[in-house]
Amino acid sequence: MFDALASLVFAIHLICMNVASAGPLGAAWLDWRGRRGDLAAAQTGRWLAGTAALCLLGGALAGLALGALVWDDAFHKALLAVRSRIFFGAWEIVFSLVLMVAQYASARWSRQPAGVGSCVFRSVLAVLASSNLLYHFPPLFAVVRQLAASGAPELPLTSAEFRAAMLTPGVWSLAVHFALASFAMVGLVVMLKLAFRKTPDAKDVNPAGNEMDPADKEAGDRLVAWGGRWALIPTLLQLPVGVWVLFQFPGRVQDRLTGGEPLLAALFGAAVFAALGLMHHLSAVAMGDASRKTTFLATGMMGLVVLLMAGLLRAIS
Repeated sequence: MFDALASLVFAIHLICMNVASAGPLGAAWLDWRGRRGDLAAAQTGRWLAGTAALCLLGGALAGLALGALVWDDAFHKALLAVRSRIFFGAWEIVFSLVLMVAQYASARWSRQPAGVGSCVFRSVLAVLASSNLLYHFPPLFAVVRQLAASGAPELPLTSAEFRAAMLTPGVWSLAVHFALASFAMVGLVVMLKLAFRKTPDAKDVNPAGNEMDPADKEAGDRLVAWGGRWALIPTLLQLPVGVWVLFQFPGRVQDRLTGGEPLLAALFGAAVFAALGLMHHLSAVAMGDASRKTTFLATGMMGLVVLLMAGLLRAIS
């Protein structure tokens, strides 16, 4: 049933890995905007690159804590079945972290506006880091989840068997779901970062306490709107993908989620309701509402959706 602590740790793990997986690409896009003279974009891009690297470390630690909380014989056997993939996965995390730190360091010490060569270099680092995380880890742990649920074989999976397991619809539906959530989460953290450029009474100020230059405010508001669009479009795409994920679960799990087990059905309904609220607030931001109130409401809704979905996945595992 619903395990509150494991669900909370799982939600933290997912949020951190979402930001780590798509953050480098978001930072690269902001980097290119900064090259065209958008100072707010350049500053936000540097911040996002550094935040993504920190989130990768935080997500890895939260993943280890989650493993300790949910450890049982089925999970142990599933890990043993893919132990070579887990070993190389640890090195893949180190590889991505090195790329992300290099992206941040290059942006941190680059002249502004950045030259074409610098932007291209950081974009290559971003593509390598993000694609490495998105390709390896969501499918890997979806396979582990399936093996733990269905019973892992006594012998480790061969490369051919692992590829066959990785290419099943149940695995790829979750991988696509995670990738879309990653881009949505990056849009949200960009919105949240820029929301703090305002004081609680919504008066625009700079760090020195003087009135913010109107051009700077306009540039920041444009980025908030772009963040809303980055978050809204993947969230809308989650509707058909979510149906796809749901239909990959066994029939008995579908029955539990759609009324067979009242608590799970209530959690599932609450998650759907929160997702609709999230889309409403993201739509407002995407259309130009750059207020802190709307941004914080969207952030709260996103956090609630992730927590509820994490709880559901834990409950049906």
